[in-house]
Amino acid sequence: PEEFQYDPVTKTYGDPTRRPEIKSSTIEFIAPSEYMLRPPQPAIYLFLLDVSSLAQQSGYLYTVCNTLMEHLENLPGDARTQVGFIAYNSAIHFYNISEDYNQPHEVTVLDVEDVFLPYPDNLVVNLKECKEMIMQLLKQLPKRVPPEDVLQCSKRVYQTMVQEHCNQAGISKFSGGCMHHIPLYSETKPQLVKTLRKSLERYLTRKIGFEAVMRITYEESLTKIKTVCFQAALLYTSSKAERRIRVHTLCIPVTESLSEVMYAADPQCIVGLLSKMAVDRSVTSSLSDARDAFINATVDIISAFRMVQNLAQTSSKLMVPENLRLLPLYILAMLKHVSMDDRGVHFVPDHVQPTMTDCLFVLARFSNWNQHTVRRSCIRYE
Repeated sequence: PEEFQYDPVTKTYGDPTRRPEIKSSTIEFIAPSEYMLRPPQPAIYLFLLDVSSLAQQSGYLYTVCNTLMEHLENLPGDARTQVGFIAYNSAIHFYNISEDYNQPHEVTVLDVEDVFLPYPDNLVVNLKECKEMIMQLLKQLPKRVPPEDVLQCSKRVYQTMVQEHCNQAGISKFSGGCMHHIPLYSETKPQLVKTLRKSLERYLTRKIGFEAVMRITYEESLTKIKTVCFQAALLYTSSKAERRIRVHTLCIPVTESLSEVMYAADPQCIVGLLSKMAVDRSVTSSLSDARDAFINATVDIISAFRMVQNLAQTSSKLMVPENLRLLPLYILAMLKHVSMDDRGVHFVPDHVQPTMTDCLFVLARFSNWNQHTVRRSCIRYE
């Protein structure tokens, strides 16, 4: 079509190969008003902070509040960005930080079984309009809630502990968020303080999208074709309140030769997929079954390659394609990861294990995941 000859960058007609969708497999369009039934919603950040006695003793609240004060202006969003804070221990503490008060107004709800909002408005407020009040709250929060003294039997605590931790275990799997595990945190340990600060800084300033909807299209039949095409379109709202469409297009050649598939296999993609499958196996079955699945998958891949190449089964050499030579190392690194280690080398409480296992979902998405597995495993066991 004539419109396809138009280059939107130079705004001239010419060679269609200069168009962005031809030069790159991932492109992004600013969606017109037809894609919006209403104006985009503002970015809303609601921070829930643990102010229990143990949490206050660790000193994490000082680090979190100081980091928030430093990066409050860097939160992704436009002039309509809203922020709110809720603290919790044995009760829930809501903070009204609107301009109607001279200082942050706290309302405590003691009934945690049937929680209700103490006021319908001002749970979240405009960041720019109430910045001074927010800064005042962050300065007061580490010492605002007095520590609790537990003087009675902890029987009821142990009865509900398993349920609470199981609820936390699904955060990284069923929501759009992620979890960071910093065991035995204390403000007296500079390395742990640095880790918490860096993780929080990254989380507060990273690019983010809202109201996302994805659609995937693909060719229905793969018979008598040499290339199969996949296309995924993501409609989302940017932090600048723009509706954007990000389109990913992938073309993969089709072959009937198993050896060609083996020589073109991506070992990091294989391990990422096996990690997610191992997580499901550990949840539905057991951790030892998940570890066995890693080993069996590696054995099956190597056996299939030997079979295709008609190699002697009596040979003791490890015969794999050049691109899969690091696959056994990657599998070994995943087996030594703290989420998959069942030998008791790392102290991971039973109620934390589901949470740690769910972290593999996040780990499998990293393009540099080998820095988190292979390098650490070699340092730990060398």
